[in-house]
Amino acid sequence: MRQKILGLILAVIFMSTGCKAITIQNNEDITLEGTLTHINYMYIEDQRAFLEYVIDTRGEVVYAIKSRIFKENDVRISFPEVEIADAEMQKKINNLIWEDVQILISWVPSDWENTITLDVDYKIMLSTNRMLSIVYTGLYFAQGTPGPTSIFFTTNVNITTGERVMLNDVVNVDESAIELLQSENAIFLIPEQREFVISQFISNEGFLYRLQNANSAEVGEIFVYFTSDSLGISIGGLGRGGGSHAEIEISYKTLLKHHENSSRPLN
Repeated sequence: MRQKILGLILAVIFMSTGCKAITIQNNEDITLEGTLTHINYMYIEDQRAFLEYVIDTRGEVVYAIKSRIFKENDVRISFPEVEIADAEMQKKINNLIWEDVQILISWVPSDWENTITLDVDYKIMLSTNRMLSIVYTGLYFAQGTPGPTSIFFTTNVNITTGERVMLNDVVNVDESAIELLQSENAIFLIPEQREFVISQFISNEGFLYRLQNANSAEVGEIFVYFTSDSLGISIGGLGRGGGSHAEIEISYKTLLKHHENSSRPLN
């Protein structure tokens, strides 16, 4: 079985401490209609035209990120598009991003007849010469329901390969991961959610399987993202009383220390 050496993987995927992102706002409005990386779409409108350049230690541009907006009546989804020197890699990365945008679009039924409102924005959590981590947040509202539903969705891409980065690609997800999520080293961004989420979700039988399959269509309510210093995990399905979803962050230093001290060998 392939060895997963946590420190090495983190160093390889996230190494780019010298990289920095520069954001520029273009005041011109741009409207595009047709295809995006050879995939048909209904309508794309870029009203903000932000450009973010990822710069390496030599001051060279590794890639640029453009802000795009899908809009159809009351459905609006903002998402990034990457520009990179390698045309095939650019197509591969943008197709992957667009696949996930299509998942968000698919939540709107074909017979919706303007009864659905979907408003989603994205935030770049990590943009380095090796890794792009995107978080989508927003609200979904259907007429006749008590109120809007919060949306949390992520896309993580290895910039050098154009492949998805899944939780299992970076760390071992075993029983020790459950212990770590129950420890004080797991930082709940809303502290009041800790007791409820641990008792009702993390401690439940079957949660390990869901965690192992985060960011998959099979699970659907657990998503991960990456920042410059931490791994983030979103647990959804909490209901309005539980805050819809909970975000938990664990520093990479804590992950390394946890596995060094664990009696369970890395696979």
